[in-house]
Amino acid sequence: LTPTRAEVVSPGLPATAATFAGVDFAATVLLFPDATAQLPAAVAAAQRCRSKARLSGVTYRNNTLAFDAIADGPAWVAVSDVAFPGWRAWADDQPVAIWRANGPFRALCVPAGAHRIRMEFSPLAFVRAALAAR
Repeated sequence: LTPTRAEVVSPGLPATAATFAGVDFAATVLLFPDATAQLPAAVAAAQRCRSKARLSGVTYRNNTLAFDAIADGPAWVAVSDVAFPGWRAWADDQPVAIWRANGPFRALCVPAGAHRIRMEFSPLAFVRAALAAR
């Protein structure tokens, strides 16, 4: 999905049916910051990313998703894969933040212009995050 707006759900609030009621996910992405410390960055991303992205050249493998994105301004791309720790993203080899979005999924704000976006999952990073949470 390539929505043109984002709404930030306050950290610590449980996602209920009411959280998702009436949301048009084609137009809006719901961002779920993991902690209060991420809230300012989530709000800033929601305010900054408002353009429409056009995607092409999608390749998908077990631990990798890549695509070409073109946008007039910063734009959201929402992916319906689970946002496990261990996912990282790049736009032309420059790191891009991944947000937990639309509940359990993930989204990123791609920069303006034409870029090759790559998302990779590191199972080792997932295991480290799981052990750290214990």
